[in-house]
Formats: sequence, structure tokens, C-alpha cells
Amino acid sequence: MTSKTLKYLSIIFIPILIVLMVLYTPPEKLLQWERKYAASKVTANDHAGALKIYGFLKFQKDPIGINNYHALMFYSKINAGKKARKAQGNIADKAWNKTGRQGVGASFWNLAMFDIRQGRKNKRRDKRATRYLKHAQRLGIADATPLLAAGDGEHDRVHVLMQLGDPGAAKTIASVMHDQSKTDRKIAALRIAATQDDPNAMNTLAWSLNGNDPATKSEQEKWLKQAANMGHGPAASRLGKCYMNAFYFCETVDLEQAKHWYEIAANAKLIRSNPKITIDPDYAIRLGSTPRWYSKLHGTVDEAREQLAKIAVLQKSNTQ
Repeated sequence: MTSKTLKYLSIIFIPILIVLMVLYTPPEKLLQWERKYAASKVTANDHAGALKIYGFLKFQKDPIGINNYHALMFYSKINAGKKARKAQGNIADKAWNKTGRQGVGASFWNLAMFDIRQGRKNKRRDKRATRYLKHAQRLGIADATPLLAAGDGEHDRVHVLMQLGDPGAAKTIASVMHDQSKTDRKIAALRIAATQDDPNAMNTLAWSLNGNDPATKSEQEKWLKQAANMGHGPAASRLGKCYMNAFYFCETVDLEQAKHWYEIAANAKLIRSNPKITIDPDYAIRLGSTPRWYSKLHGTVDEAREQLAKIAVLQKSNTQ
């Protein structure tokens, strides 16, 4: 049998197989398969593909699918404008209240994060977060237990979230430690966020590491390059300055390297720190905390363009 024949047979029989699966598979088994398939797309960072499946599950009125759809939608709006984020948050709030009452513990957890992530003492928000966490705990969310035991507010629950590996909470704690001049604790928090692929934390961590020893310089370089390669403007700009002037860990001037990093900085956009995505055993999505601060561009783009113009002049003069 030729490969061409196999190809035609697969075109005919695979759709038939899918139809038979839909017709003869118990509805709950089919739902579990669809949730698992969508979760695998989330894990692979194919959020657009996952949203298509969750959109179908939402249409089917599957509570877990609805929870996951709105979790990913909120996640995708982090770098949108303030109005868009707020509007998406309001839609998610209503959906999660409904799916939480239908038995989805992750929905109550997500609602609690809306209040805890503010990072400020607020009795009304603390009471509401406590209520949601108790519902989540009752529905089997194990992470709710240490949060409830910790107390409330920034210095308690957010700290526990940080210990659970939540980059948003770690960034918030790092901000508090910075204000209190507790450098070691700030760095410890930033390391958690940086290892969770948060480019803002990587950039801040790089410049919180003080010292002239080779190991420190090497770590600074690692975090800055990792953040810059993710499109982080301030990190790319600092690398450009480093190579253009032989600063920090750059031992010699390298105009080609400086140009490379300044080009990234010149095209950078604001990157907010996304919440952590946790997929529970039943394939329900829980979002982590969103930090209240992040690395702003602060004229990074304009400065990078100016430096690129200077590099062009220097390179031209060097070739003459």
C-alpha cells in the first residue's frame, strides 16, 4: 500500500472515527477528553487553540470549560488597555460566580485572586477573599488551606502565594521588601518570579544583584539576556548600553551587539507580568496573583532609537 493510498484512507476514515467517538463515547468521558486536550494546548502555550476548545465547551455549558475560557481570556488581556482589562475582569467575575456555585473550586479561587492580588490592606476585599477561599477549600482546592491559615492581606496571604511559586505574588513582595530596604528578601522573591518566566522580575533581579565577582556578573548577564529575548525593553536597553560603553559585565565595546539589543529595545512594548496558570487534576484552570508593579518603558524606545543613530554614525566612520 503506497503512502498516497494511506493518505487518502486517513482523510476518509479519521472523520468517521471522530463521529463514531462522539456518538458512542459517554458524554462525561468526551468532556474529560476535550478538557485534557485543551489543557495540553495551554501547557504548550497554544492559548488560541485552547480558547477554541473552551469556547466550544462554553457553548456546551460545561462549567469547567466556562471557567477555563474566562481564565484564559483574562490572562490574554493583561497587556491590553486598562478599560479592556477591567471589562474582561467584570465578565469573568460574573461567570466564575456562576460556575463556582456549580461546583468548580478553581472559579472561587480565581475570584479570591481578584481581591488578594491588589496587595493592599482592605477589609471588604479580605472578607470577600476569605469567603471565596473557604468555598474553594470545600471543593477540594488544597492551596486554599495555607492561604486561609495565614491570615489576610499583603503580608500574609500574598507571602504564602509567593511560597507556592506565584510570580505575581513574588513581585508584590519584592516591591514591599524594596520599600523596606530588605535587599536579601527582595532578591529571594525576585528569584521565584524570574524562574517562573517573568521578564520584569528577570530585569529587576539582574540589577538587584550587587557585586563585582564573576559569578554575579554572569548571573546578571543571564537574566538580562533572557528578559531581552522575551521582548523586554528596559533589559534590552541596558544590554545595549553595556556593549556600547563596556559597562557592567561587558569587558569591551561591541557595536554589533549593542545594535542588536538596541533594536529590540526600539521596538519594545510594555510587558505586564502574567498570572501563573495552574491546571488542576480535573483540568480546571486556576490563575495566580497579578503584581501591582512592573517595569515601565520610561522613554526606553526613544533612547534606543537615538543610540541606534549614534551606532550607525560610529560604524560608518570606522569603515572609512
